[in-house]
Amino acid sequence: MKSVNQSIKYCPAVGLFDPVDFSGSKSPRNRELSGFDVFILLPDVLEITGGKSRTTIWRWIRAGIFPKPRKLGPNSNGWLRSEIATWVQSRESA
Repeated sequence: MKSVNQSIKYCPAVGLFDPVDFSGSKSPRNRELSGFDVFILLPDVLEITGGKSRTTIWRWIRAGIFPKPRKLGPNSNGWLRSEIATWVQSRESA
């Protein structure tokens, strides 16, 4: 498996080697939090997907090829980090 920053990290929340290295992220929300699964917001998802547009992400969600976000509040959606990591891993193996 390859990772974004060429280092593979074990992700206890997912229980497998996580192909996405969030430690180099600009957002402090993506840094390791003692193995807990965390929610990430759309700007972080856009960064992880390689700069895809918001429109592309929402099209993929409607088409069923990208994980659906969870409602975090009246004006906020978020994705579980483990679901995005699993999606990235499935894309790398395809």
